[in-house]
Amino acid sequence: MASRRAGRRGTAPEGGADLPSFPRRGVRLYTLLPLLFALVFLAWAGAPPSSASPPASGDPGASPGQQPVEINAQETHFVGGIATAEGNAVVRYGEVTLYADRVSFDNRTRNVFADGNVRVYTGEKIFRAAHMVYNLDTKAITANDWGMVDLPILVSGEKLTTPETDHYHVDRGMATVENREKPGLQVRAHTMDIYPGDRLLMRNVTIYISHIPVLWLPAMSQSLDGDSNTLMVIPGDRSYWGYYLLIVYNWKFNPQLKASFQLNYYSDRGIALGSLFQYRPSEDGYGNLRLFGLPYDQGYLLNYSSLKRYDVGPERFMASLQQRYPLTQELTLTTDLNYWTDPYITEDFYYNTYMSNRQPNNVAWLNYYHPGFTIDLLVQDNLMDFFNGLNRLPELDFETNRAKIFHSPIAYESRTSVVNFEQQFSNLNPLTGNLFGLYYPWFPLNRFYQQNGMGNAYMLSNYGGWRWDTLQQLSYPREYFHWLSLTPRLGVEGTYWSDQNVYGNAFNAPMPLMMNQSNLTFDRGLLIAGLDASFKLAKTWNDVDIEALGIHGLRHVIQPFATFQYIPNPYGNPYNILGFDSLMPTITPSLINPIDYPSVDSFFGMTYLRAGATQRLQTQRNGQNYDLMELTLFTDANWDRKYNTLLMPTTDTVNEIYGTFDFKPVPWVMFHTDLALPTYDEGFTNINNSLSWQFHRSDTLTLGYQYLNNVTIPSSFFPVPQIASGYLPQNNMLPVVAQISPTVQSMAYVSDFWRISEHWQVSGTLMYMSQTNSVPVKMFSIYRDMQDFIVSFNFQDFSYPGAASIINYYLAVTLKAFPSMKVGYGQ
Repeated sequence: MASRRAGRRGTAPEGGADLPSFPRRGVRLYTLLPLLFALVFLAWAGAPPSSASPPASGDPGASPGQQPVEINAQETHFVGGIATAEGNAVVRYGEVTLYADRVSFDNRTRNVFADGNVRVYTGEKIFRAAHMVYNLDTKAITANDWGMVDLPILVSGEKLTTPETDHYHVDRGMATVENREKPGLQVRAHTMDIYPGDRLLMRNVTIYISHIPVLWLPAMSQSLDGDSNTLMVIPGDRSYWGYYLLIVYNWKFNPQLKASFQLNYYSDRGIALGSLFQYRPSEDGYGNLRLFGLPYDQGYLLNYSSLKRYDVGPERFMASLQQRYPLTQELTLTTDLNYWTDPYITEDFYYNTYMSNRQPNNVAWLNYYHPGFTIDLLVQDNLMDFFNGLNRLPELDFETNRAKIFHSPIAYESRTSVVNFEQQFSNLNPLTGNLFGLYYPWFPLNRFYQQNGMGNAYMLSNYGGWRWDTLQQLSYPREYFHWLSLTPRLGVEGTYWSDQNVYGNAFNAPMPLMMNQSNLTFDRGLLIAGLDASFKLAKTWNDVDIEALGIHGLRHVIQPFATFQYIPNPYGNPYNILGFDSLMPTITPSLINPIDYPSVDSFFGMTYLRAGATQRLQTQRNGQNYDLMELTLFTDANWDRKYNTLLMPTTDTVNEIYGTFDFKPVPWVMFHTDLALPTYDEGFTNINNSLSWQFHRSDTLTLGYQYLNNVTIPSSFFPVPQIASGYLPQNNMLPVVAQISPTVQSMAYVSDFWRISEHWQVSGTLMYMSQTNSVPVKMFSIYRDMQDFIVSFNFQDFSYPGAASIINYYLAVTLKAFPSMKVGYGQ
């Protein structure tokens, strides 16, 4: 069930605007780390080091099983429980690494006394000082003339102490967000108390800009949490809204609850209110509650799309609740609930959401997990009558994992489900049933009517019924000759559909009625036999060594695999079953494992073979196997393909050749391709390539190419506002078009991000479509880092054939580590 697998949605508030992205704020320490490590290495690698490891268990001051402390330096000696190291000294203990000119370690107190160019790396924090006392167990620090990096801030001062864990006290300190020798923005305080990841408290505070004091405060508190309270003010101009002003205030109540509140004004629309609450009901849970609405939309009749709309009215509102709540360690409740007053509200105000989710889910799912089985109770209900929907009221599933029966070599697995279905059709749909079937050919109702000779017009109406289904399967996994893996399978499936209440509902228009009611109450029994086979061959060349590419030995692995499945067809045409779920048109191969088969109602007699091979070329890096490249190719042979002609209009036995290819010789070059190649004249071709190349540490280039040929795409996949005869139903929310005939679709794109210098960055994306000889997507951004501000200019042009161009341009100004103000303009 796709509805169960809905992942966590992005939760950053859109604010009703589509704004450009910005480079990461804060200190660019990562640009200095490689150089710093190289200098440290060169400094102590010049002389042969000696080492001293004080005893961890023989000394009465050491606890049993204590992690050992490693000390390396040019000179070391150990006297009276004190280890002393001089000359490029290095102390390692767990995730803590300390560098200094000279160190002394007292194993009883666990204190390290360090002098001269002291640097401590612990987790994400970095400390430096002229003199420091560091406790390896409590992490307590006492330091003079010191500095600390804990992104997003840098802090320095005269003296540092640690009153308690994760609490640093600073005397006469300075804080900034700039990783520069002379930062332009500085906050100096007589005392500071730092709580990493939480807050920074300062007393007797003076704020400097370019060494000029501009503000004095008796006290100041700054949150170190990226989700701190902030205010965003976003003015602009947009064709959907006119002139607008968006005000977003982010408030963090506590670590488990934060919220965003919106007050928006649109000159063509009016005032809108919104909010987003994000909460954590438990350690492993999450929740997002979004509310947005316009009490009176002055522009509710505006329509910037090419499709007709129905009258939505001025009162517009949307609400959504996505949450995952673990009730116990085994029991989890997941919900994805949505309500819209009309189907166009996201298109008008949340276009990013509209592009990826034009019809929201409404599902509540209770999952019980056990290592041997899972139980799912699911309720799915379409709360909005203007959408088509398949309701499950409810669905109960029980699935056992493959496991050995007692201690025998025979394994058992099963799935059982009971569902109360309801097929709900949109109340805005003006189409008669035969036209609806033209645009949605995979719908079970359409194929059912075709098989029963009902070609006359009929009116669509909701119908429903119960389905009971169970599949029980035995398997015998075994390895032969120490290299051949064979798993024969044998199973049975039984399915029963109740009377789906079609008489008097779906057959409202004058038409010849069916005389055989047994087609509406149906039972099915299937015998399922299968065989899974695979083996692995490998060849190794240990003498191959190419240092420039990091290749130290080569290994070629080839793993052929095959899955055969035979299901005798015990009845006539499988489309005599009305059913509810059905396979969707797709250019990717579906799962064929009966346990995971995506459509129970479409699971009928078949003689099916999937065969292919996976090849890998590997080398050794960091003591582990590293895949330089991987290629997988396979094809399907379906001797019962005649039953799939409503989805793929061909009767050939052998499908396309499908494959994936990955090539990653070095971490900064990656190539990936997905492909489908035809094996017959009417087959389709699909090639999707992408190449990412970081040819310089400051520049990453991405190239891509997509090619699709000879695919008949169902009309409902594209919002083209007319059919071949020119018929255009009024007030129709469904896209009404003729079938898109097979043609070539070819597209190429290029994207680049270039960090020119510490102050300048540029990025851009272009997409070219060969069939229209146009560049429909053009995006460019220029960023200027002005120490305390980041200024960016962004340009976007979307000019798809047959649609109005969308041109956006924004000028954004962001004050680092403080509330940001963005200024945008577009049309």
